[in-house]
Amino acid sequence: MYVDKRIVDLKLVDISKKVAEVWKSLPEEKKQVWREKLKVYWIVLFFYKTYSKKAQDQKANYEQEKKRLSPNDLQTVDADEKSRRIELKIKRVFFCRLIN
Repeated sequence: MYVDKRIVDLKLVDISKKVAEVWKSLPEEKKQVWREKLKVYWIVLFFYKTYSKKAQDQKANYEQEKKRLSPNDLQTVDADEKSRRIELKIKRVFFCRLIN
């Protein structure tokens, strides 16, 4: 069962009640599958928040360093390359966590 997007009259309370009904009617095996998916979701969310915070901190540090550098030095520092490397590291960590 799913919640139809066309139903706009329902309040969040009503939707929650309907979801609770469906959850209670599920067999234990299917509930376990959803519990496992939820664990993976929380792990991914945790690492995303952790690494996005680190990326923001690194960007702030880069901006501070950029103010101190001369124009010639700035040409040697490529911010896009740094952010690309961070994204790749994040993807590798998420992928490793998902398959383990």
